[in-house]
Amino acid sequence: MQGGRPAGSNGRRSQLLARRARKDRAHRPGIVRHRHSRSKRGAENGAASELVGTSKELVGNAIGTAIATAHGTLRNLDWFEVVNIRGGIANGEVADFLVTIKIGFRYEK
Repeated sequence: MQGGRPAGSNGRRSQLLARRARKDRAHRPGIVRHRHSRSKRGAENGAASELVGTSKELVGNAIGTAIATAHGTLRNLDWFEVVNIRGGIANGEVADFLVTIKIGFRYEK
């Protein structure tokens, strides 16, 4: 037992995190999670969604992909915040970038 946990419990957690990363990589740009929350700007008038954008070249391109996807389905986009940056490795090199952003939008009146 280590730190109050049975030996090997970290191995199971690592396996779950690796499986989740593979699933995230399988999604190509689009909304993978949708959480309504109050917008930072105009808390009464907006909401936010979390999206993942991907790119094989640059982190900025991954952000642009996520915003372009949101622009196709949402209106009145207002702001974005980078929540997480991850990447895939293949043959010892960067294979792709996955950027999770929170994007805010205003409700129409």
